[in-house]
Amino acid sequence: MPVTLSALIRQPALGLTVLAAPDGLGRAISWVHNSELVDPTAYLDGRELLLSVGLWLGAGPAAGAAGGTQVADYVDRLVRTDVAGLGFGVGAAHDTVPEPLVAAAEARHLPLIRVPQQTSFIAISRIVWEALAADQYAELTRTFQAQQELTRTAVASGAAGLIRRLAERLDGWAVLLDAAGSVAHAAPAGAAQQGPWLARELERLRDLNTPVSTTLSIDGDQIVVQSLRPGHRTRGFLAVGTASRPTQEQRNVLNTAVLLLTLMLAQATALRTTESHLRTTIFDLLLGGELDRAHRLARDLWGDLPSEPVRLLLVAGRASSRDELLEVIDSAASAARERVFFATVAGRAAIVYSATGTIRARALAGAGASNRLTMGESAEAGLAELARAHREADQALQAGLRTGRRYTTFADIGAAGLLGLLASPQATAFAESLLRPLINHDAVGRGDLLRSLGAWLEHNGQWDAAAAALGVHRHTLRHRMRRVEELLGRDLDVTAVRMELWTGVQLLNSRRDGGQ
Repeated sequence: MPVTLSALIRQPALGLTVLAAPDGLGRAISWVHNSELVDPTAYLDGRELLLSVGLWLGAGPAAGAAGGTQVADYVDRLVRTDVAGLGFGVGAAHDTVPEPLVAAAEARHLPLIRVPQQTSFIAISRIVWEALAADQYAELTRTFQAQQELTRTAVASGAAGLIRRLAERLDGWAVLLDAAGSVAHAAPAGAAQQGPWLARELERLRDLNTPVSTTLSIDGDQIVVQSLRPGHRTRGFLAVGTASRPTQEQRNVLNTAVLLLTLMLAQATALRTTESHLRTTIFDLLLGGELDRAHRLARDLWGDLPSEPVRLLLVAGRASSRDELLEVIDSAASAARERVFFATVAGRAAIVYSATGTIRARALAGAGASNRLTMGESAEAGLAELARAHREADQALQAGLRTGRRYTTFADIGAAGLLGLLASPQATAFAESLLRPLINHDAVGRGDLLRSLGAWLEHNGQWDAAAAALGVHRHTLRHRMRRVEELLGRDLDVTAVRMELWTGVQLLNSRRDGGQ
C-alpha cells in the first residue's frame, strides 16, 4: 500500500499534529525532503513531504507575523510543485507554527503538520523510507508471483490461456493479433470486437523496423499496444485495455506477457523452419525415387504420404499467400482425415494429394480465392512417378505464367498446341460471333459467364470442381450456366455443342493472351 500522510499521523511515537487541510492526508508520499530555502522547488519532483524548521522566515515570532506575503508565496510555490504536505518542526527557530503559515496552508489546501521538538526529522524519514521499501518489496513479490503464474499458464495452455490469464490479472481485456492484424486470441470473448479498429490502427505500425509500444485512450479505456518481434520482423501485436491508467505493477505483468508471447513466436518460427526443411528433404527423396526413406520419414512425422494415384500442384506467388494456402489445406486435410503432403521448393509450394480425394477441390478453391497465386497441375501419377509429375506441373505452371492463366493443367498444354493450329482470323471471328451474347452480357458487369463457361467445360461439366476453380458456390455456377444456355440458345448437354463452345472459348483466350 502507498505511504500516506494519514499513516504517518497514526504513528504515536512521532507525536505529529495536523494544523491545516486534514482532507488531504490521503495523498501518497513519494519521498521525504528537508530544506530551509525560501524556494526549495528546484529540488522537488512532486508528492514529497517537505520538512522545515522555518529558518526561511527568520527567527522569533515577529518574523512569522511580519512575513505574511512571503509565507503566502512560499505556500503557493509548494502547491504548484504538488508536494504531498509540509511538516513544520517547532523548538529550533520557532516555538510554535506561525499563524500566517497555518492560514495560508488552509486557504490553499496544503496539509500542514506540526512536528514536536522531541521528534527528529530523521525519525520521520526512516519510517517513510522503510514503508516505501516494504511497499516496493511487496510489489516486486506480487510481480514475481504474476510472472510465475503467467509462465505456468503459457506452458500449460499456450497463447490462448496466457491471454485469458492476462486479462484477468489486469481486470480488463486482452487481444493477440497476428502480423496481418487478424485476431488470434481474445479474452474475454467479447474483446474480439476490438480487432477491426485495432487492425486499422496497426497499419501505421506494422512496417516499422523497431519494436513499438503505444498508448491510446478510446471510449474511457486506456489501451496499450505492443509489437511482438522474435527477430527482425514484427510477428504480431498484443493489445490490452483497462478502465484506468495501468499501474507500474500492471505494466510489469504486461511486459512479462509480451516476453512470453515473443518467446512462443520465436519457438513457433523455429519449428516451422525446421519442419519446412524436413518437408523439402522428403520431397527431394520422392523426386529421387527413394520411396522407402520418404515413407518412413513422413510416417513418423505426419502419418505417411497421400494414397495413390496422386496429383502434384505447383503454386507460385507471394510467400504470405502461399503460406496461407498451405495452412488452409493442412486444416482441411486434418478435418477430412485425409493425408496430404506439401513442401516449399525453389520459392513455390508443391502440394501432393490423392487424385480421388477431396483435398484437390479444396486446394484449387483456396488458391483460386487469391489473385496473387498461379497454379500448375500434373496429370495423375504414382509416388514413384513424382519426378515426372513435377515436370508436368512445372510445365503447366510456366504456361500459366506466360499466358496469365491462374490455373493450368498439364493436359491444357497439349490442347493449346492443337488450338494453335486451328487459330486463324476466320476461326477467331467465328468464335467471337458464337460467344458474342456472353461477351456483351459480361461487358455490362452482370456476371462472368464466359469464364464460367470455360471453367465448366474444362472440368467436363463437373459442378464441384468447376465451382472450386472459379471460387464460387456450385449453385451460383448452375445459375450462370442456365443463363448461358438462354443467351446462346444451345443445349449444353450435347457433346458437339460442348466441343464447339470449348474451342471458341480457347480461341478467344488465345487472342487475349497474345494481345491481338
